[in-house]
Amino acid sequence: QKGAGRVRIELSRGFISDIFVTHTCASGSTYTNEYYRQNQAEQISERVKQSDADFVIVGGDLNTDPTDKEATYNELEKVLVNCFQESFVTLAKWLSPIKATYGNPNNSYSYKYGPVVYDYIWHRATGKNRILTTFL
Repeated sequence: QKGAGRVRIELSRGFISDIFVTHTCASGSTYTNEYYRQNQAEQISERVKQSDADFVIVGGDLNTDPTDKEATYNELEKVLVNCFQESFVTLAKWLSPIKATYGNPNNSYSYKYGPVVYDYIWHRATGKNRILTTFL
């Protein structure tokens, strides 16, 4: 069973944050789980919309990248800001092999596969609040 978890914390008096974590279904060599990934993304998107927190952060492994022809990535992009894209500005720079979270040449587990970005951190701030992101 894959899904999403949420923790609500008060970082400072009166500033509530909802932190979500997820790991969506992966595809195999003979099957795709696109339908399930899209449903999982829709569920997370709905929970984010329902959140009354000042800050919302969503992180996890989506098992899809923005170049795939499925709606998983786009579903979250409707309600959240992708901090990697925000930091790198251009899709080509952000999706470079050295930034890949799977198939990265420096990843001892997946280095032999083609580089893709599967892991994300998304955010949303309400009112006059802001979230600033940087990437090392």
